[in-house]
Amino acid sequence: VEMRWLTIGIPTVPRPGDLDYLSQTINAFKRQLPVDKTDPFYGKVVIVVLNNKPGAHKVFSQEKAQTEGSEHAIYFKFVEASVQQIDSSANREGDPNVPGAKVRIQTRAVISLMRHSVGLSSHFLFMEDDFLPCPHSLRSLHYLIAKSHAYFPGGWSGIRVSYGLCGIVLNGRDVEQVADYLEQHQSRRPPDHLLPEWIAAETQQAQVYLQGRRNIGYRFNIFEHIGSTSTLRAAKQVGWPGCYEELVYPTVFEGEAWKPSKCAGDDMWPCERPATWPKHWTLWHAQHKGPGPDVKWMGPRDK
Repeated sequence: VEMRWLTIGIPTVPRPGDLDYLSQTINAFKRQLPVDKTDPFYGKVVIVVLNNKPGAHKVFSQEKAQTEGSEHAIYFKFVEASVQQIDSSANREGDPNVPGAKVRIQTRAVISLMRHSVGLSSHFLFMEDDFLPCPHSLRSLHYLIAKSHAYFPGGWSGIRVSYGLCGIVLNGRDVEQVADYLEQHQSRRPPDHLLPEWIAAETQQAQVYLQGRRNIGYRFNIFEHIGSTSTLRAAKQVGWPGCYEELVYPTVFEGEAWKPSKCAGDDMWPCERPATWPKHWTLWHAQHKGPGPDVKWMGPRDK
């Protein structure tokens, strides 16, 4: 099987009343995935959708039936796999920083998803089933990943492009190691805390594996949260940043956030730009020079 450029992993469970976020997410991705075989993006992405309640997820079954055999079928892999429901942890319930039983099940679902994705692509992106890709998000990812490899040719650990359990990019070769890390530490922290911990090398275990590779924070959020009913938190989720708003602390952890005080002239942190990287970058801003249609793309360093 040919290696793809990107695997997007989406764990999903049925919500009360068959609340439908998943079809919105899948359809939004379909609008960004080309069916023209001459497009350079054609066939370079695979979206793995894992339902950990086999036979009980009506929306998942509908989307699987509609997609398989369609012109977008090459982009999707639908998986049903039960995950372990009971463990020996004695964690207290109700603390958002201590994973209760429901959160640990979610962690095991993410682990299962990752293990179904090993070896598929050179990069892996964590998604959730109630986030939509913002306009041009896949093109933005292509730009950002290429830029990250240019800035850090020796390698990097992960790239933060959204918030929560959504929007962390890994190198494909690290997927199995991260799955093992989540499994080992599932009782200590929730998965949306463990992932930033690993990419930021906050533990000796991660430091030994990463050997100096560091994490990257993108300036802009490229996935939009549409759900208010979380699979990880009991409280309704509101007040999150929208498309292309800045990803700063405390929306994401300080160790993974873009730093306006250090990188105001760039769209990623760290921002030690190599001499080979172009000075102008189009995702900054357009400044009008007097009346008329003339627009120049520029950043503070270019003035």
